[in-house]
Amino acid sequence: MGLRVVKSLIERAGATVRTWKPEDGDAVLYALSAVFALVTIGASKTVLYRQWAYLALGPYLAAAAGSVALALVRRARSRSRVDPAAPTRTWSGPRIMLFFVALFGATLVPLSLEVAWRTDGNASAHVQPEVSVVEQAGLRADHR
Repeated sequence: MGLRVVKSLIERAGATVRTWKPEDGDAVLYALSAVFALVTIGASKTVLYRQWAYLALGPYLAAAAGSVALALVRRARSRSRVDPAAPTRTWSGPRIMLFFVALFGATLVPLSLEVAWRTDGNASAHVQPEVSVVEQAGLRADHR
């Protein structure tokens, strides 16, 4: 009995996800990323991970809100369109912009800040393992 209920829930969830437009999936992905940042803020014992989460939370929330707005606009436009089955571009300019907000705001800016903080004379104050890896990769690429 319990297995049938779980299977039915999974099938219904899968059917719902298959109806999502790209903006819907983006909104869920960015919102889950924001939740991950919040959990990191509250649960991580590593100060540097919490610091990343504080920096990443805003861009993830902004990208999630923007994706929700795009999804609502797309739904409104598809209702007013004569042929709702007409193809639409999946990678629109606003979607690409929101992707870069999340990419730069949650990844590249925090890592760059940590590299900058590390080179300000207090190397041990802001060192996460991935920062050193990115820094070394950059140095090696620069020497080629």
